[in-house]
Parts: sequence; C-alpha cells; structure tokens
Amino acid sequence: QRTGQAAPVRVAVDSSDAVYGAPLPAFTLREARMWLTNADRLHEVYSREDGAIVVPRFPYDLDSRHADFFAYCLIIGEDEMLSFTSTSPQHERPDFVETQRSTFKWILAHPTDNDCFAADNEVRYIWEAERGWWVRQTAQPSVMELVSAKARGAIN
Repeated sequence: QRTGQAAPVRVAVDSSDAVYGAPLPAFTLREARMWLTNADRLHEVYSREDGAIVVPRFPYDLDSRHADFFAYCLIIGEDEMLSFTSTSPQHERPDFVETQRSTFKWILAHPTDNDCFAADNEVRYIWEAERGWWVRQTAQPSVMELVSAKARGAIN
C-alpha cells in the first residue's frame, strides 16, 4: 500500500569488484572511461542478454593538458593525489590511489581509442565456468581459443 511516505532502504553492496569468485574484467578500462569521457551517468556493463561484461567503444584522444595532469599524478604524494582525484578523500578504499595511478599509467600508454579498441566496437568478456574466469570475446578468435575449442571437441 502506498502511503506517500519515504522509507529508508538498505542495500548490500559487494565492493570487492568480484563476480563468480573472480575479479570483473576490464576494470582499468572502465576506470579510464570515467576519466576520459564527460559522462553524467554510470555505465551499465552487464549484458542481461548473455551475462557478458561489455564496455562499448568510447571516442577519446588524449590531449597534452590531460596527459600532463595524469603524468603529474604519478609523481605526487598520496594526500595530494587524493585531493585532486576524490570528492571524499577520507572515505576512499585503501587501494584508491594505487588504482588511480594504475589507471593513469594505462591511459598514458593508450592515448587514443584506437590504441585500445582497434577494429572492435566494444570490449566484451564472457564467464567460462569450466575455467573459472572471464575470457575476452573478439570478432576473430585467437589461435589459442581455436586450439582450446578443438581440444574440447567444440569444433572439428
């Protein structure tokens, strides 16, 4: 019955970034997207259709001003880094600064979307229960994926 009154809701959140007992894939790419786009909303990465984790291609081309900022963040102290990169520095996870630095290193190593996505329009991972980990899906299967599929009898 609706009363028009708001009631508090408690939600359990797993902040370990783990699903199926394995870390979610493309974590650094998903972090980089937050720094490289002007998104005003969270991105849904879970595909309800097939259970895949999907990061759609997003256009970016790192300019020198942002590259300088990311490089600077790699050499400053933790407190200064927190003040530059967090809206609530006292409440971040213990690995926050390390995670941001790892993301910034990745961004500097991949300065355009072509460096990350190549010809693909998305980065997609599927869960392989028999292996117990996430596997990246590509338009063209790798040699190792073909060998593995043949060994499993999935292809002739």
